[in-house]
Amino acid sequence: MTTIRAALPAHSPIRHVVVENARVQAFVAPIVQHPVGYRGGPILTDPTLQVFRHHRGGAIVDNFAPDAPPGRFLPGDLIYAGALYDHFGHFMAEMIHRILPARALGLGHRFLFVGARGHEPHASFDRLPRHLRDILSFLGLGPDDVVIALDDVVVERLHLVPQASQHHGDPADWYLDLLSAHSGPALDAAFEGVPRPQRLYVSRTRQALEGGLLGEAYLERWLEGAGFQPFYPEEHGFAEQMDHYRKAECVVFTQGSACHGTELLGREAMARVVLIPKSIKAGFFERVLAPRARRFAQAGSPDQVGTMYYDAATRFQHIHLGVSLVDLAAVSRCLDGMGISCPPFRPWAYRRAAARDLRRYMAGARAARGPDRPQALRLIASFMRRMLGDGLRPQPRA
Repeated sequence: MTTIRAALPAHSPIRHVVVENARVQAFVAPIVQHPVGYRGGPILTDPTLQVFRHHRGGAIVDNFAPDAPPGRFLPGDLIYAGALYDHFGHFMAEMIHRILPARALGLGHRFLFVGARGHEPHASFDRLPRHLRDILSFLGLGPDDVVIALDDVVVERLHLVPQASQHHGDPADWYLDLLSAHSGPALDAAFEGVPRPQRLYVSRTRQALEGGLLGEAYLERWLEGAGFQPFYPEEHGFAEQMDHYRKAECVVFTQGSACHGTELLGREAMARVVLIPKSIKAGFFERVLAPRARRFAQAGSPDQVGTMYYDAATRFQHIHLGVSLVDLAAVSRCLDGMGISCPPFRPWAYRRAAARDLRRYMAGARAARGPDRPQALRLIASFMRRMLGDGLRPQPRA
């Protein structure tokens, strides 16, 4: 029989329970899948335990099979950490935010990460991708601190704390303070005295176009004219990325996974931050960046041209694999408001760069999925409507 013991006074901001003989199910791959959610994790059917389930934007998104047979027995105490998933953005946004709260409570037990059933590349800490090991190491975890389950298990005593931050949600105020107390000293110890560029543009120009900005190479060169150094996060270690962001006087991000590289920074750890939006999901990234910046601005509204990728059965459009345009005038206004002058931009030069990228994007989709003339025509029509509009005209300075 499963029993539950409260482990903290009611006034504590961090809730904590211990579930004895807790059943935990391995996740069904793919772990992150719209719209079915997370299929696995601790089986928590008790109404008092719902706060400890996996949440996004305040809503429970995990599910499990309560009637499945129990798995192998794991003796002793473990702290549930969350799902184990390769994607940098998802791992940072929703799978690491129980670790520091548990340690803040004085819990010194090992952490239980649950992976996709039978996914052997995640069988041990040393076999995890480098970026996952770097993230866990920054949080003070090594091979002796982590237990990975790729099958169903029963944990003798499973410690549970809620996520202190959720994907599509806001970090708790006390959690931002906890992050400041951990990450500031950790980065100082590693990089104190190491100079960094004062202005950074976090660029995707060395990545695939799927989910990117059309004409980004032009944007990058234009921002260089305002003193911004292109920064390619995939070429730097995890902690080094954070150290760059916190030491810069201004960082320009484009909406995407790189923004999640700030998730372990505390309140107002960055100075000035500008977000270039790409889709209707830009607000989710504002929730990540704004609390960690002393000044934050979004450069206009998203201008997504469309996507070549969709579900053939449902016609559901995969906008995260689509392409968008940049409102250069809005970027210029944002930076001007922060005391940074940008050089004039040439709308037709940007249009030509965007058109070249659109052709490259469509060629890549054709190679990956085969010809799709109707979707291609829709994408071209959307692009041309925007090219004939006023959105790319330079704005006069006040």
